[in-house]
Amino acid sequence: MSNKLFTEKEIKIRSRYPYVKSVSEELLIQMNLSAFSLQKTNKKSFREIFVEYGFDISILGIDRIKSADNRWS
Repeated sequence: MSNKLFTEKEIKIRSRYPYVKSVSEELLIQMNLSAFSLQKTNKKSFREIFVEYGFDISILGIDRIKSADNRWS
């Protein structure tokens, strides 16, 4: 788990993404896994997938991306 918490502004921004069903201060919740799974089968890294879908890596954090990769792979 990352130590960085999302601000209210970051939560509002993340909540608008079509691939995010909900978000809290600590993590993104219930991502649309089918979209990510399809991209993963195309041999893209999770970092590439998150960037392609419009996520700001500097806000999301590489630790969250690695954690998602571990959980969803």
